This record gives sequence, C-alpha cells and structure tokens, in this order.
Amino acid sequence: METFFKKNGTAVRAHPGYPDLVGFGRRKMAVSPAERKAMVMYQIGALSAFCQAEGIPLQHGKPHGAMYKKDLPQALAICEGIRAVNPKLILPGPSG
Repeated sequence: METFFKKNGTAVRAHPGYPDLVGFGRRKMAVSPAERKAMVMYQIGALSAFCQAEGIPLQHGKPHGAMYKKDLPQALAICEGIRAVNPKLILPGPSG
C-alpha cells in the first residue's frame, strides 16, 4: 500500500516538541540543552526510520510549540540534535 505522502509527493516534516501529551507540547518545561538535544534526536530519528521504511525523504525539522522559542544555548541544542540525525534537513526559522 502506497503512503499518502509518497502517492501525492507531499513533503514529510518533523516537528519535535516537549513530551507534554496533555498540553500538546505547548507548556514550557525546564530542561538542559543536552536533554533538549536528546529529545530532538529521538523524535526526528523515529520519524526518519518510518520515512526510510517507506522510501520517502524527510524534508525538514522545526521545533513545535513551547520548544520553539528559547535562548541561544537551547536553540543551539535543537540545531545540534537535528544535525546529528541528518545534517541535510532544512531548519526553518522565524521571519524578521
């Protein structure tokens, strides 16, 4: 069975966030940069495995919810996590 993404040529995008199921990742969590990097790597790595199994590329990774707006050390941890899984992934940033 062909997946929707493959059939329609739709890009697959990862949106890693906090492990906050009830708040849908929108509640702030106090985590270290190392913990944030691990969260990003885990989530993007899992989605990458599904994409690989289906023969479709993962296009980009963008933080979700409360994980998106952070200070420089936390932002760098996100970048490092994405790069560790796939250095070719696009990382969009805010405009302005």
